[in-house]
Amino acid sequence: WAQGLPGMDDSECRKKFPPLFDREFRCPIVFDEKGQGFGDPVASVGEAMKRMDETELKDLDLPPTARFAAIVVRRSSSGGDDGGNYWVRYIGLNASSPYEPWS
Repeated sequence: WAQGLPGMDDSECRKKFPPLFDREFRCPIVFDEKGQGFGDPVASVGEAMKRMDETELKDLDLPPTARFAAIVVRRSSSGGDDGGNYWVRYIGLNASSPYEPWS
């Protein structure tokens, strides 16, 4: 179904990959405290939407139809070799309602 739609497949081999691609890479920056707005990750999209902070990005100069959602991860310094403890913050802009850009 995605054939011929730009960005939905790589039929024209235009995708670019970073020169350094390492799935085991962990950011060396860690924190000793949770931080404002951060909490434990949730298991469902519905719960993430309840915690979505839509005020953080209000001052960006974007068109009113822009939609954006992101999860910011903050890793704890007490984490183990498996990634350890981390907290997340859900931020967005006009992200509270479902949107299908391809239809």
